[in-house]
Amino acid sequence: MIKYFSACLLLGALSFGYSATANAAEAVCTAKVSSVQLDPGSRLLVSMTNWNGYSGGVKDSGICHLNGSQSEYCQGIYSALLVALTTQQEVSFWFKDTTTCPTGRWISLDKLGMKKFALNK
Repeated sequence: MIKYFSACLLLGALSFGYSATANAAEAVCTAKVSSVQLDPGSRLLVSMTNWNGYSGGVKDSGICHLNGSQSEYCQGIYSALLVALTTQQEVSFWFKDTTTCPTGRWISLDKLGMKKFALNK
């Protein structure tokens, strides 16, 4: 009985893991920061070039608000973007439910499924 129960748990865990990874589309987009701005409403805007080494990028695109429910998270991103800008380090953004990096001007990265951010070494 214990072997049967263990086998059922293992099979359930494996099938859950498979379905979670099979349906999870994610884009990891790495770029150089060329501009960091704040608008009058405390919205953090960024311009970045060369997504993953290609010519695409974003210009004047919103990431988050420095005031509001996620202000600490946004302040952390703001600080990291300033470091990236001054040291020419790359940053990475993860976007859910897509396999392509967003491009264009005046887009809202947070509304396009931005889920994670990193300052790269």
